[in-house]
Amino acid sequence: FETNSFEQLCINYANEALQGQFNADVLASEQDEYELEGIGWQHVEFADNVMCLQLISQKELPGVLHLLDEQCTIQSGSDANFVAAVRARHSGHPFLVLPKRGSSGFGIAHYAGVVTYSVAGFVEKNKDVLQQALTQLMQHRCSPFVRHLFTDTAPSAPPPKRGKSSHKLSVGSQFIMQLGALMSTVRATGVHYVRCIKPNGAGEPNTFETQYIGEQLASAGVLEAVRVSRSAWPNRI
Repeated sequence: FETNSFEQLCINYANEALQGQFNADVLASEQDEYELEGIGWQHVEFADNVMCLQLISQKELPGVLHLLDEQCTIQSGSDANFVAAVRARHSGHPFLVLPKRGSSGFGIAHYAGVVTYSVAGFVEKNKDVLQQALTQLMQHRCSPFVRHLFTDTAPSAPPPKRGKSSHKLSVGSQFIMQLGALMSTVRATGVHYVRCIKPNGAGEPNTFETQYIGEQLASAGVLEAVRVSRSAWPNRI
C-alpha cells in the first residue's frame, strides 16, 4: 500500500504470528524430530521471525504497541512522541528500519518484506474513543442488534495497583490479547497449512509470473519446508 497505518500494522502483526507458528510446526519441530531419531541429513536454515514479533509486542523493553499505549495514557502523548520513543528504544534493532532524518514514520522488516508505517493518527486510533453522545444514540435505537453493537463489552485492564487508576484497554492491547488467545487455540489443534499464491500482481486471468510467484514462495517459507521434507524423504515410509 502507498500508506500503511495502524490498521495495517495490526494485520501484519497477525500474519507475522501465524508465520512464526508455521516456522515452529513445519520447519523447527520437523528438524528436531529428525535429529531425535538420528536421521542423517543436512540442516536447513530458515528465517526466524521471533525478534520481529518481540519488536512489535513484547512488554520488556516495550515493543512498538506498548510504546504506543504509553503515549495514549499521558496528556502530552502524540504521534511524534511515539515515533521518537520507537527510535530511541529500538535504534539498532535488526528488524527496525529507520527512514531518513525528518521522516515521521518507521519501517519493520516483516517476513514478507519491509513495510514502512506512517504514524499519523496512530495514537487516536489506538484510543478508539467514541463520542458519548453517539454511543448513547446508538444504544437507544429500536433495533436490538444495533444496541448490542454499542454495548460496552470491551475488556478492562487488570485491577490497578494501589494508587493507580484503572483504564480501558487500548485497541493494540486488546489485539495482542485476542491474537494470543487465537494462537493458543491454533497450537492446541492438529494444524494443516494451506498457502495461497497469487499468479500475478495485476489480478489478471491466465497470467503466470514466475518471479512474482517465486518471491511469494520464498517469503512464506514454502521453499524451506520443501527442502526439509525432501532431506528426510528417503527415511519415511
